[in-house]
Amino acid sequence: MAGRGKRCTDGGAQAELCFYGAPMEARRVVRPPAGRIALHYSNHTERLLDALVEHLAEERARPGTALFEPAHVIVPNRSVEAWLKFGIARATGIAAHLEVRYLRSFLAECVAAVEGGRTRLLDGACLEGLLLEALHDDAIVERPDLAPVRDFLFPDGRPGDEEARDRADRRRCQLASRLARLFEEYGYARGEMLATWPRGCVLDGRSDFSATERWQRALWLALFGAGGVAERRGDGTEWLTVGGLVEAIAAGRLPLPPTLHVFGVSYVARAFQDVFAALAHRCRLRLYAVNPCLEFWEDVKSERERARDRRPRRDERVGRALLDEEDPFSLDRPGDTPALRLWGRPGRENVRLLNELCDCDFSADFEDPLARGPSLLHRLQADILARAPEREAPDEASVPADDGSITALACPGVRRELEVIAGEIWRLVATDEERAPGEPPLRWNDVAVILPTGPDQAAYQAHVGSVFRETHGLPHHVVDLPATGTSRVVEALGLLLALPFSRFTRQEVLRAATHPSVIAGLDGADPEAWADRCEELGIAHGADHGDHAGTYIARDVLNWDQGLRRLALGAFMAGRRSGDASAEALGDGERYAPAELSAGAADSAAGLGLLVRSLIADARFARRERLPMARWIEWLQALVSGYLHASDEEDERMVLRCRQGIDGLAGLGLGDRPLSYRVPYELLTAALAELCAERGQYLADGVVVSSFLPMRAIPFRVIFIAGLGEGRFPSREARGRLDLRLARRRAGDVTAREQDKYMFLETLLCARDRLYLSWVARDALTGDDREPSSVVRELGHLLDGGYLGPGGFGKRIRRHPLRRFDEPPEVVLPPAARREAQACALGAHLRAALGRPPRDL
Repeated sequence: MAGRGKRCTDGGAQAELCFYGAPMEARRVVRPPAGRIALHYSNHTERLLDALVEHLAEERARPGTALFEPAHVIVPNRSVEAWLKFGIARATGIAAHLEVRYLRSFLAECVAAVEGGRTRLLDGACLEGLLLEALHDDAIVERPDLAPVRDFLFPDGRPGDEEARDRADRRRCQLASRLARLFEEYGYARGEMLATWPRGCVLDGRSDFSATERWQRALWLALFGAGGVAERRGDGTEWLTVGGLVEAIAAGRLPLPPTLHVFGVSYVARAFQDVFAALAHRCRLRLYAVNPCLEFWEDVKSERERARDRRPRRDERVGRALLDEEDPFSLDRPGDTPALRLWGRPGRENVRLLNELCDCDFSADFEDPLARGPSLLHRLQADILARAPEREAPDEASVPADDGSITALACPGVRRELEVIAGEIWRLVATDEERAPGEPPLRWNDVAVILPTGPDQAAYQAHVGSVFRETHGLPHHVVDLPATGTSRVVEALGLLLALPFSRFTRQEVLRAATHPSVIAGLDGADPEAWADRCEELGIAHGADHGDHAGTYIARDVLNWDQGLRRLALGAFMAGRRSGDASAEALGDGERYAPAELSAGAADSAAGLGLLVRSLIADARFARRERLPMARWIEWLQALVSGYLHASDEEDERMVLRCRQGIDGLAGLGLGDRPLSYRVPYELLTAALAELCAERGQYLADGVVVSSFLPMRAIPFRVIFIAGLGEGRFPSREARGRLDLRLARRRAGDVTAREQDKYMFLETLLCARDRLYLSWVARDALTGDDREPSSVVRELGHLLDGGYLGPGGFGKRIRRHPLRRFDEPPEVVLPPAARREAQACALGAHLRAALGRPPRDL
């Protein structure tokens, strides 16, 4: 289904003449010369890869091309990068001379190469550093327009004690982080607003967001002045927003390759349309975009848009109500396939913007899903591809009762859900059912398990490794999941970083001191003996007696200092264990009973004392000092060197990544301003949360376990989507009052909820043979039934109405019992669960033989 398409319309451009309800100059994109942008569409990422391989071969065969000249490819993320390299290697025998980058980092590197590195792209990290610097400047914070900022930072007035100052520093970090993301996104989606701010506000009292805009504008101007972002600061740095980046590209200031390939784009911010147009003036640009629909579907309206259009509108000229049916500009045809309408809004707007960019001159290479067979999944994918009208009745003759291509799994808990998924994967690979003639057998890396993001991600991530190992050692590779849930090194560093803000309780200190990544460097460390020793010493909380000031604790007891003193005395003095109840006077008249040590325990006790005293000393240093960021970076690096120890190669890689994260704090440019420990702590904690765990070789070492990731249309033969419970997926709409884009939505604005829905649509289209949808269908506390996600219900309604008939989707829901040993024999279980089932069966036979009534376990 290959071909070229061309369609010209100004409807999209005419719809964007206003910005937040305030008339502004229409956004004009300087279109590149004809033929400078080559846009390639396909519903299958494999077809886009074929086109890329073909074009790379043409470039290398072009006369005058150097043998080792690299090809420049832009990808959205690491997953697509790995899949792309594997695909090129399979197609050509080797993936060499490739410069694979991410779009923003590629542009940042091009900008940094201008004028000796004095020019920088204004990204989120730069903005966060600038905002932190401004929020620490009293002269800026005291400005009249920033009264809301002062009220947030100092709700009880200027802080007077250490605890209040720490709260203010924490709020500074939170506000800087949030505003940095917003200002960066404004540059991508509201560049006109940033350009207008030096002259005045945009909303100007016409919106509920007017007050928010006033203080955000004041803070923006405090960073860059009335001259705008492009004016040089005192350090000689020139900052470029996306608008300035477009001008720099058009002026030929950036070094660019002759050809640039942008692969796997699902949707991008609206401003990158201008960037693509500017790039096409300086180099040949090839865009490879996933398009779910063969037809022009940018006029398909979402349910919310359809509901809004159905509201009566008053025409002041004729004094009558106009309905959507009378609107001559309404292009939404009735009966469109619901999948595009329900879940496809981000992709629809991206297709419209790309078509506008290249004047709808593109090449298309679509693949008919029905070529793989007439399964329910393939029929649904084919209807989405063809933008088929909504089916009113099912065609029962063409769909088997249950072909297994779309299956729902209702499970009683997170662990049981993962056990069901692991068992089903094992069954599919072992049996390889319904393999088409000439098709290779199903392999482990043909299967993907997508775990949820949000509050449930930690629970799934904690169980997935143990469940897969129990299920016959199911091979798997974890990618794109937070390292905080899987890496011992990151967990240990998090405990060390949080210690200065603790009360030095026994649990807090021992969790850090006995962590495997900490005690790995100590000989003879015995965590269980250490815990027992602290119990004997009566250690509860507090570093020393000073931490008990103002409490009812009058004597020097319960804290770490007195416990470690008693432990040191016990190394050379007799105590109660030997029948000597005397005490030794030390210090300010306090008397301490020696904690006598048994033979051979002295080394372990000494290790405990030295480690705990070192941890407390470092924590107290961090709590009281105010240092420039460069000094804090040195201190944090010393913290890693002194306490973290790698046990294997994976830990060594993670230690290196943690060090790189610490060094990355220098890029914030906070200068020599003294800062409390709270600032580097919050920044580094956020950086560690973004680290992703890597285990094994992606797409080579087994089942791929990942999370939903934007713009990741990677195909798999079998896909499991877990965590699709009600209220868990998709994400809820953010109703924050800081985001000025909420005043009026524009094409290209993608909320977290819309992003999740489109990723669900992409995942549905990327499943080549089977798609499994699973959720926790039982409340852990009450035992009540829980409904699936709204997208699952929408899919079920769609299938019942046009494919399966009433109740058809409900018949495809497999409901699994609470206890795993109650599963039917055909369900693959871990060996331990099978032994549990055998033990229960044996018990039932014994009770029956003895004539005793059965018991409900």
